[in-house]
Amino acid sequence: MFYRPTSSQWLCALNFRHLEYICIPGIHIYKEGDSMKLIRHTVFVELENDEWILINSLNGMIDKVNSSVYNVLRRWSVVDEIIPEDEFEIEVYKNLENRGYLVENELTESEKKELVLKKLRDNHNNDKMKYKCAIFVLSYNCNFRCPYCFESNSVKNRSILTKEQIDAAINISDNQITHVGLFGGEPLLPENKGAVEYIVNKLPDKTYFMYTNGYYLRDFFDIISKLKIEHITVTLDGDEDAHDKRRYLEDGSGTFKKIINGIEYYLENKININIRMNIDDTNIHESTVLRAHLLDKFSKYAKYLSFEMANMLGDSYSDRTEIVTKLFKDDIMLSEEERLRRNKMLRGFNPITAAFTTSAKCLKPMYSFCSAHHESVMVFDPFGDIYSCLVSLGNKDFSIGSYYPEKVLKKESLHTRNIETIPSCRECIYSLLCGGGCSMLLNSSYDIYKPSCAAIKYQIHELIPRFYKDKLNLANKVQA
Repeated sequence: MFYRPTSSQWLCALNFRHLEYICIPGIHIYKEGDSMKLIRHTVFVELENDEWILINSLNGMIDKVNSSVYNVLRRWSVVDEIIPEDEFEIEVYKNLENRGYLVENELTESEKKELVLKKLRDNHNNDKMKYKCAIFVLSYNCNFRCPYCFESNSVKNRSILTKEQIDAAINISDNQITHVGLFGGEPLLPENKGAVEYIVNKLPDKTYFMYTNGYYLRDFFDIISKLKIEHITVTLDGDEDAHDKRRYLEDGSGTFKKIINGIEYYLENKININIRMNIDDTNIHESTVLRAHLLDKFSKYAKYLSFEMANMLGDSYSDRTEIVTKLFKDDIMLSEEERLRRNKMLRGFNPITAAFTTSAKCLKPMYSFCSAHHESVMVFDPFGDIYSCLVSLGNKDFSIGSYYPEKVLKKESLHTRNIETIPSCRECIYSLLCGGGCSMLLNSSYDIYKPSCAAIKYQIHELIPRFYKDKLNLANKVQA
């Protein structure tokens, strides 16, 4: 039957957040003559041991059922009117209605989805008016020659963000900026120091974050130490040998020792450092060993140190599954707070997947995939182009417009991409769980209104069963 979660179970019923108009009706006593059908928006996820997870993608409910219930649901999923055949099926019916899996007809289901979409649409349009985060791409130049760099095909030019461009970018914000990001190329290059100083002098009281290879951290300390820092993300790809084979200077020289020196200096001065590790099957061991070493080495600065263990862009889904589940299993005995400190990517999953890696109390339906699809984030590059996604930098097809010498926004761009403007998403049962997916993952010609479906199906049908199994095994060990 339906499993009723208790306080000791990690898997629990989840409701979408901030959708107050959605209510689950009370238990309905089935009587002959009722006419209900199973909603199309029921996602079935197969587990081991003849168990299944049901995801109600209209209201966010998650339930676990055994094979007996699943077989009934599969039979009911292809009929327009459910007629329970015995007491067992009547009980299944009552539970389904109580959990919002039953509707009178397809029109009723469409009306329910439209209510969700209207709320999401209103929130989305409200967020579009709140431009809060400005990310400055100081230049596309970099002193490293990492073979896997996603910007390797971007335009290479010695241009550096000018004062006039910085002023133009700030003026667009209408004094709403709360967060400032520094990006590149490599933002912390000696030749970029004047531009960094100018940004800081213009926006001295904002919260800053930056992504850097870490080579010149010490050289920028006099500027950065005066700022309110959310985090500085620095990349290390394993121990010294592994890192220096992947992240080296133009002349082939290693970079590990100098980066570690800079990280230590910043931690000693209580500045938040987030260490990103780009992991594949060639360096996963070295990366986890390094993480353990740094946690021990910098234990007295624990509150200022975090990690981001990330798959390589372009890895196959099978490779990603093996790496992600290994990292998850390695840390599963730790508290959730410690697991998140050791791998912030657990928060980076799609919300439905994150519900199985964290103790999320509820889900949030997705109108679009990420912040790149509304106007709260703008990324300004040294050629006068505006982007909303860091991974799209240098590809003008994915720009959302220009800001210099004048502001011109495209009518169709990532900012207008959502599950209502993507035709394929309008009737898709996964759409509220994925927001249309990441357009950067599409291996096709540029089309912002094409869905990216593979990632959400991979996470739901491959990762979630593995995460569930690992957590279940842990719970059994604890009870034993």
